[in-house]
Amino acid sequence: MKNKSDKTHDPKGSSLKIPPLLRHNKILSLGLTLLFSIMLLSLSGYLFYPVPTLLGDFMVNQPPSPEHPLGTDNYGKDMIQVLLFGTQLSLYIGFVAGILGTIIGTLTGLVAGYKGGIIDHILRSFTDIFIVIPLWPILVFILAVAPGISITGMAVILAVFSWPFTARVIRSQMLTLKERDYVDLAKISGLSQYEILFKEIL
Repeated sequence: MKNKSDKTHDPKGSSLKIPPLLRHNKILSLGLTLLFSIMLLSLSGYLFYPVPTLLGDFMVNQPPSPEHPLGTDNYGKDMIQVLLFGTQLSLYIGFVAGILGTIIGTLTGLVAGYKGGIIDHILRSFTDIFIVIPLWPILVFILAVAPGISITGMAVILAVFSWPFTARVIRSQMLTLKERDYVDLAKISGLSQYEILFKEIL
């Protein structure tokens, strides 16, 4: 018997099912709720403040007021505008770095775990080198050498140093997945390594 709480009925009588992953995973549901809340907060900056605040637009170091809910800073910027537009940049950097880092780590982990041998050893050593490299000193050095680096450039730099942990997780999964029966069947069927990796396993 189905639980009535699993469905939300609309006025027309149709039902909207909540995905089981969201219904049973409270941490994922909470994380998605926070993420979408932050996204809505950042998008509200375009609605309420279409023109970003600039240096000297307002009096400096003003306390919170109806006109400036969070006050102003040392440079005469409205702090709530700085917060909203800064959130947009942070989300953009996070999405770009996250997507690129995931792609690099996934490809590295897939190849290392599936190939094994010397290829696995080289890629694993390469991954370990990136894990122990401290990120913050490198970012400070890059900003000192190239202070005009773009937001996208900064996101790419973060992605370059954020993929090793993903690669390690994917590699550990590959060590077990490549021994499954359906992978052996795919090899016997004459599928290429590309098809086995990306169509059967990934």
